Amino acid sequence: MKTIGIAGVGLVAPGIESWDSGRDLLASGGHYEISAEFPLLKPSSLSANERRRTTDTIKLALQCAQDAMTDQSVVEVSDPELTSVFACSSGDLNIVDSILSALTLPGKPVSPTHFHNSVHNAPAGYWSIATGSQAATTSIAAGEVTFSAGLLEAMTQILADDHPVLLIVYDA
Repeated sequence: MKTIGIAGVGLVAPGIESWDSGRDLLASGGHYEISAEFPLLKPSSLSANERRRTTDTIKLALQCAQDAMTDQSVVEVSDPELTSVFACSSGDLNIVDSILSALTLPGKPVSPTHFHNSVHNAPAGYWSIATGSQAATTSIAAGEVTFSAGLLEAMTQILADDHPVLLIVYDA
């Protein structure tokens, strides 16, 4: 039987800026304040120009991926074989709402930037741009079982291909 482990963790949530602060909260048994302010997300792996075109959901995914890679030392971000699995229960609903609202207006003025950010694999695409990676990515949406589906996909890839996989699970 092959052993599979976790090399790094990235965590961002309202009131939690990183895995370090999340780990401290979990270890202390303290109270988590869900209504806390969401931290400003500026994933440094993406250029400022590209960051301006992204959405908060994409920035969330990239920040978590970047933090997970910073937290570990098993594989480099630039490893051309580092495949990734991006898992989000329902995608970027703010973008979908914006596009659908635009379709109700005269002339149907859908923003090209919103349109290209509306696809479920947009975060994976921006990750590839940020890292220069041409490795395979998988994007999964599985509603309330998204975390499990993402974990299963990552484990399957690890066992089938015998290489590290970056799993990013996010929701906005």
